[in-house]
Amino acid sequence: MKTFYNTTNLSPIELSIEIANASKQEHKVMILFKQYGTLTPYEVWKHLQEYPITSIRRAITNLTEQGMLNMTKEQRIGMYGKKNYVWELIN
Repeated sequence: MKTFYNTTNLSPIELSIEIANASKQEHKVMILFKQYGTLTPYEVWKHLQEYPITSIRRAITNLTEQGMLNMTKEQRIGMYGKKNYVWELIN
C-alpha cells in the first residue's frame, strides 16, 4: 500500500521524506479515531489543520484499505455545508 503518490516526480531523497511525512499523518489520524471513535474527514482536518484536506482523505482511504477504518452509512454536515460520510475505528 502506498502512503504517498509521487505525482510530482520527486527525487529519491525527497520521496523518502514525503513517505515518512505521509506515514506520520496516518498515525495522527489513527490517534484521533482511537480518541473519538467516529469522524468525518472534515472533523479530522479540524484537528490536523497543518495538513491539506486532500491528505487527510488519502490517509483515511489508506487506513480503510488496510482494514483499520470502516466507512459507515452515516453522514454529517462538513465543510461548505455539504454532507460527509462518517468513518469508524475497527476494533
